[in-house]
Amino acid sequence: MLPRLHLFEWEDLPTFPRFLRDALTSYLSLLWTVGGFYKKTIPILKKALETIPNPHITDLCSGAGGAIPLLFTELKRDLHDIHITLSDQYPNLESFQTLYQQSNGAIDHRKEATDARSIETPDNTVRTMFLALHHFSPSDAQKIFQNSINHNNPIVVFEIQQRNLFDIILMLIHIPISMIVLPFTKPCWKQVLCTYLIPIIPLCITWDGMISSLRTYSKKELFAMTGSCNDPGYQWTHGTVSHPLHSVSYFMGLPPRKKHEEKIQSN
Repeated sequence: MLPRLHLFEWEDLPTFPRFLRDALTSYLSLLWTVGGFYKKTIPILKKALETIPNPHITDLCSGAGGAIPLLFTELKRDLHDIHITLSDQYPNLESFQTLYQQSNGAIDHRKEATDARSIETPDNTVRTMFLALHHFSPSDAQKIFQNSINHNNPIVVFEIQQRNLFDIILMLIHIPISMIVLPFTKPCWKQVLCTYLIPIIPLCITWDGMISSLRTYSKKELFAMTGSCNDPGYQWTHGTVSHPLHSVSYFMGLPPRKKHEEKIQSN
């Protein structure tokens, strides 16, 4: 495995133009959805949701919503009253509002900028992060885990990319793919110009993808983070699920089972 380098990603910069950031998050949402990666997360999410009395997810760093609509549909088959709340430091309110309307309010969102390191949530919610933990430095990622522990929330984070040379080189494929799929993201005229006339968006997607690989945390690093948390008996699990295009890794923390049972019995 390559050494971890916390270089910058365009999407993380506060000065990065909004229309470019929205193009990047919409593209990633489309890939996550069309590629079917979200389907591999369903059994893991169900396991986490079993630990709370009412099925509720608070998604951190939601971007444009990713595969949340499809996840919602899949989970609703068994969990009829599933509810999902989206949040982001740079919320894509247009996309969030569309999901709210399509789900009849079952997928709602926080309108304000939300810091994943210090978010306030109710006890009975599962926190999720899809392709987002690598954006945070080790100290900030540790704060995300500690904040979840402080609120007694189960947390599950998912990543696709790995910190190896193959995945870094593989990111070059995003240059032609982004040009092909852009029309399906309903782009504005500025996004069209910055894709086909001056390929800013394809190059930013590729750069961010490569840096995402270099930023991705290893199993050992994740356990080291949670090991330094003030952790009252959380159960931490790391695993990988296979997919024809690329495997999906996950890291899950569940509060002590005794607390789960007490909360469920009291409701």
